[in-house]
Amino acid sequence: MLLSRTSNSFLGPFLAKRVETGIDQHVAASALLLDFRWLLFSANLATILGAILIPTFQRVFCRAVDHLQEHRSVPKLLLHAVFKIAMAIFIDPHMSGMTDDG
Repeated sequence: MLLSRTSNSFLGPFLAKRVETGIDQHVAASALLLDFRWLLFSANLATILGAILIPTFQRVFCRAVDHLQEHRSVPKLLLHAVFKIAMAIFIDPHMSGMTDDG
């Protein structure tokens, strides 16, 4: 909820500036309406995407808190995360993918 309020505090002045600029430059109301429609579409899309990703981020943060509680070092936590991501690139081949066609 805090993030939502923060984003709205940035969005309000941005939209006000957009409308004022449109009025000063005699932009057609249809162009501003199109801007608002794009804004509403992107906000809905971001809300849906955020709802889908909540469980993923919750698991990631729970694991990070567990790791931090165990090692008590933020630099170690960050190194561990980067090392795991780097090692995920190199995946061992699965035996079912190996065939003897020769």
